Amino acid sequence: GRKMNKPQQQILEHALAHHAAGRLAEAEALYSQILQADPNQLDALHLLGVIAHQVGKNEIAVDLIGKALAIKPDHAEAHHNLGNAHTGLGRNEDAATSYRQATLIKPEYAIAHYALGNALRRLGRATEAIDSYNKALALNPELAEAHSNLGLTLHDLGKFAQAADSFRAALNINLDFAEALYNLGNTLKEQGKLDDTVAAYNKALAIKPNSVDALYNLGNTLQALGKIDAAIAAYDKALTINPEHVDVRYNLGLAQLLMGDFENGFENYKLRWQTAQLSRYRRPYQQPLWNGQDLKGQTLFLYPEQGLGDFIQFSRYVSLAAKKAERVIVEVPTALACLYPSLPGADVVIETGQSPGDFDVHFPMLDLPGLFTTNPQSIPASQRYLVAADELTEKWRNRLSVHKKFRVGLIWAGRPGHSNDKNRSIDPALIAPLLEIDGVKFFSLQVERDGEAAKVFGPKVIDLAADLTNFAETAALMSNLDLIISVDSSPAHLAGALGCPVWTLLPYLPDWRWGMNRDDSPWYPNMRLLRQQKHGDWQAVIERVGQELKAVI
Repeated sequence: GRKMNKPQQQILEHALAHHAAGRLAEAEALYSQILQADPNQLDALHLLGVIAHQVGKNEIAVDLIGKALAIKPDHAEAHHNLGNAHTGLGRNEDAATSYRQATLIKPEYAIAHYALGNALRRLGRATEAIDSYNKALALNPELAEAHSNLGLTLHDLGKFAQAADSFRAALNINLDFAEALYNLGNTLKEQGKLDDTVAAYNKALAIKPNSVDALYNLGNTLQALGKIDAAIAAYDKALTINPEHVDVRYNLGLAQLLMGDFENGFENYKLRWQTAQLSRYRRPYQQPLWNGQDLKGQTLFLYPEQGLGDFIQFSRYVSLAAKKAERVIVEVPTALACLYPSLPGADVVIETGQSPGDFDVHFPMLDLPGLFTTNPQSIPASQRYLVAADELTEKWRNRLSVHKKFRVGLIWAGRPGHSNDKNRSIDPALIAPLLEIDGVKFFSLQVERDGEAAKVFGPKVIDLAADLTNFAETAALMSNLDLIISVDSSPAHLAGALGCPVWTLLPYLPDWRWGMNRDDSPWYPNMRLLRQQKHGDWQAVIERVGQELKAVI
């Protein structure tokens, strides 16, 4: 472009003043006026492009800034702004190229290094992103956003301690940086520092009271700390801001169920089908979902979801459902099929994987308690609603007849793949002191952990795992024991359904179905609940089991 004459120079200065003050329309008019006189005026092309980006017209921005760069290819700021326009269009590769060009022309350009870091992070190139953020911060240690985004990248790589330091560095520059406080909270949560997590979320909410994400994660953390009422308050507040947030509503439902508020709890629990983690399990049948109406002359298909314990627990509702339908088909998880040659209320029992044939309406088992408006007082809880097979029970009776002492079955671990396994399973070494109690014979019913019983307990425990080839064998064995002591997994439900005396050992924050404080269960009259009083403290639970066991003997 030619050198500007005096009047045009003044127009440009006016335009720049408008632009800096955010009066974009006025600035745009003046830049356009300059370009009418001189279509190749570099600054006007570049800055008109910047305005186009600012008002979301990124295609136009790319075009105008491209024209400016054709005139002056080593214009570092124009490359940076071109990168911003590409970013606005979601073109992260092109953006990274532009930002990198800006840093090559002008190595001391801190904000371009920062922008390059962001583009690389969006491209999943975490280590390169970290390098760019560090370059930006070496040039300008006061870039709070660069500290914060460096923290996010470190968090993504699982480097939580370093990430926390980066968020704190951002907060040292800007105390009111709500996003950095929120992300610090997320990082502390990963480190298991839950009280500090709550403090960070609360500080973030003091600055941005309407952050649904912060309220949601605050609720989850309070729930993990066993502060259920406070968690419910956080979820409620999140829902006043965004009533459609399914994850909040689902977790609120779990908290309500835990507190015994079944009416609201089961209503919100239904929303699990819309959450990211559970929607993939939703059955895509063409037929309608049952809404509880009488099904005169119609066939109802009931099917399981989630765990085996869930199916055992809620199979009690099949006979209630049967009163409303002409015909009921029940799908049983394959592993449990041997327990259910028949099922009270079911006309047809199939295994998962088999076709149900024709049906009119369908329904998932875990929504039955809500459909029948169950509350803690109205749970259909008979002493036993499952019976072991006679011939197997007889076989185990004969086999165990040599053991005249009080017979106790042990299960110390759930399924390893369970999302909460680390909280609900127990290190078997902690159980060893129980084996010193006189007058008791212990049997291991622990499957899926081959040889663990022998390794930890030696000959003091008879390991029956090899013979427990299926749930029908386990049920028959349980029917011949005086007591089952189990962590919260499917065998505890099996013992409960069989009406066997069972002591269930619960983590500090239990699954909703056990409630918060009681030591019995409205679901299983023969079950006692022994709870952790402190997070992770199984030792005290085992000591109590020992005292109770001595009292029983």
